[in-house]
Amino acid sequence: MLRLIYRQRRRLIFTSFFTTLALMMITIRWFWLPGAVEGPHWIELIALFLTALIVFVCTFAVAALVVLLVPGWRTMCELLALIFFANTSLSLLFPSILELPYVGAFIPIGVCFGILALVYGEVLDRFRIWVDHRTRRSFISPKSAGDLWLELVPGAAPLETHWDSLLCALEPDPDDSDSYEARYALGASVFEHQTMTILEKDAPHHAKYHHVGDVNPKNRSLVEGTFEIWITPLDKGGCKVTLEANRTLLLLRIALLMWFDDSIGDQTDHLRARHLDRRDWSISGRWRRKVGQFS
Repeated sequence: MLRLIYRQRRRLIFTSFFTTLALMMITIRWFWLPGAVEGPHWIELIALFLTALIVFVCTFAVAALVVLLVPGWRTMCELLALIFFANTSLSLLFPSILELPYVGAFIPIGVCFGILALVYGEVLDRFRIWVDHRTRRSFISPKSAGDLWLELVPGAAPLETHWDSLLCALEPDPDDSDSYEARYALGASVFEHQTMTILEKDAPHHAKYHHVGDVNPKNRSLVEGTFEIWITPLDKGGCKVTLEANRTLLLLRIALLMWFDDSIGDQTDHLRARHLDRRDWSISGRWRRKVGQFS
């Protein structure tokens, strides 16, 4: 549970920051009167800071509960915080606009739908605002290097032993011994087709492969990248596993979602929970269990 909260730290901090900022803007504008409290001015500033801190902590706790109880709605945390902040800023900077007959009542609704469309909607897709996303995370596994190699490297062992249950097909390319045609299940009879090419292999310690989606050539880069694995045996037993994912030219909404979720870190938590036979709180594990129910 604590690991899930840690992985969602960016989302929780972002949500808490903008919610606190909006609430403090309202407080300063309508309720705070400088000099109303007798004594040095710094006492008022400290009181204001403590108020903001309390609001931040409370918002963080509420957002953390949302992530834990209804993780499928986790994106609403940052969206609602942005909507609240945008509407608050608009009402304070341009109060006369909201007082316009008929129009003023629809402006907050327009702001709401605008942010929803811009952040996770498809409005910006047509402008091709491309973002690279590279991340590396590690975890300690009690398994041996050989077992980890068979589990983590595509094609190193039968498909049933691969760590990712979404990988439902892996066929060798007859024209290239280092390439595979892969198919990932996404649920509801939807599949993602990829071509995997092994770039580096040093069993059982290091592997790197390139993957690209089997889609329209103009959109190949949207699902293209590399995945790298390091397996380092430890003197005390077990191994340190390091995963690095490098995605190029992602759509902004997909890059944002991966960044907020700490996607590779979440996958390492999924693997760690499986290896230690513990409850899996990760978003990755939850999604794979959900897809598995219909596969």
